[in-house]
Amino acid sequence: MQVNSSGVSRAKVNVAIIGCGGAGVHSIVDRQTGRAFGSDYVHCYDPTLEDDEPMQSLTSVNGEPVVVNWYKHRIIENRISDWGLAEDKRILDAEVQHGRKLFQQVDACVLVYSCTNRYSLEHLTWLWNNLYLGQQRANPDVQLCNYFWVVANKIDWPRAEWELSLLEGDGFSSSIGATLRYMSARTGEGTEGFAQEVAARVYSDRREEKI
Repeated sequence: MQVNSSGVSRAKVNVAIIGCGGAGVHSIVDRQTGRAFGSDYVHCYDPTLEDDEPMQSLTSVNGEPVVVNWYKHRIIENRISDWGLAEDKRILDAEVQHGRKLFQQVDACVLVYSCTNRYSLEHLTWLWNNLYLGQQRANPDVQLCNYFWVVANKIDWPRAEWELSLLEGDGFSSSIGATLRYMSARTGEGTEGFAQEVAARVYSDRREEKI
């Protein structure tokens, strides 16, 4: 439970939202927290810093208020093939540690890619195989999050600028058992009610487990 400034307890759902630079992670969180599109962030993820401050949105499930904590994790670009540089390896190691920590501490995970950038989906695949499945195999007793969404962002862009088909995103989403959503963080298409959708699924299941 989370207590607000008035001393009222509210249920909370912790969500990791992950994607490479330019995929739209920050802008999607903007939409969920009521910030203007393209707002400057105070808490932008830097894998070399200990900064786990989430952005928050308030929604409700069956009339009960629920706080959704959004923990952003930006995949470091152009690092996977640069293992020869010590600095790159240090940053990549920090990224991996942060990602694994998130999978253990959150209730749900949202994986964001851009329809205009094939690289963004390739890196989600890398992250899933190396961070989530790798950790699951190495530590089968560790409790990891069980709820996943894949977001195909920038669907408002002209199709001539797309590097990925919707079928490719659907294939990845199906392979990991995730729920697929199509969005445009720029126009707001597909973003409305997303926080409530995530909270409802996690919180409802959580309550059923207690019965």
